[in-house]
Amino acid sequence: MGAKIGDGKLVLLYGFWFIRQEIDLSSIEEISLLSRLDRGSITRHFKAYSLTWLAVVLWALADLVILNAGNNGLRLYMDVFVISTFTVFFLAQTLPKSEKTFLRLAAFVCAAFLVAFPLYKWGPKTLIPGAFFVLLIVFIVKTFQKGDLILIVADGKSYLLSSDRGVEVLKLIREAMRNA
Repeated sequence: MGAKIGDGKLVLLYGFWFIRQEIDLSSIEEISLLSRLDRGSITRHFKAYSLTWLAVVLWALADLVILNAGNNGLRLYMDVFVISTFTVFFLAQTLPKSEKTFLRLAAFVCAAFLVAFPLYKWGPKTLIPGAFFVLLIVFIVKTFQKGDLILIVADGKSYLLSSDRGVEVLKLIREAMRNA
């Protein structure tokens, strides 16, 4: 939600400013503009979260195919929703920002699956929720394609900071580190 620099610390604010993470500027080992790196991806630094998202997609796929969730309406829709949105979310965080074309193509395929599969199983009554979920996929792609992601590694832990002015924020943090 925000960040502050003061008293030799970088304070990251999460969860509508309820959660604070204080990082001593002297303990910062690495700081980089992750979204500008050719091979940079969030998943490299946040493996546990990435594996969780991937496991959820694989479970939903197994539920849909092996456990035959297609007979139960809500389970079918939840599986299709989870597979589509989590796949786009996973790809948005795995691929470097320079790979916009592949992400958009994957988002289109996931959106088509999200609309077409329930439409095939149940008919036209699924078009309105399908359209809503497609808008969610568009929101995910737009959100992760704009702005810059700044990776901060301090005391062996990785932190992620998002900003529309990433280069300026990066310079500001580096200047504060020099003055600390």
